[in-house]
Amino acid sequence: MTRLEAIIAERKARRLRKLDAAAAAVRALADRHGVSIGFFGSYARGTTGPNSDLDVLVLGHDVSCVTGAFRREIERIGAAQDIDIDLRLERNAPHLSMEMLS
Repeated sequence: MTRLEAIIAERKARRLRKLDAAAAAVRALADRHGVSIGFFGSYARGTTGPNSDLDVLVLGHDVSCVTGAFRREIERIGAAQDIDIDLRLERNAPHLSMEMLS
């Protein structure tokens, strides 16, 4: 492994640790708020890179449980882990529920 490959591998590993921590915090938050979620994108596929974000899909068509407080806490989780979190509602992106892997 070259030095550059080692650096890239470490950056990917560091990013994955941050994504895992953010995903665990988002799952716990969703449980507290009674929100059903799933992950999609590179995190769900296991193909994250050094710049990957966390893509979260709120499942179900009754999204009244997705309050401003829930969204603000999602933003806090992302900021704490230095991760962009993309929050989508299933009703606005029904095609994503077919892609859900996690």
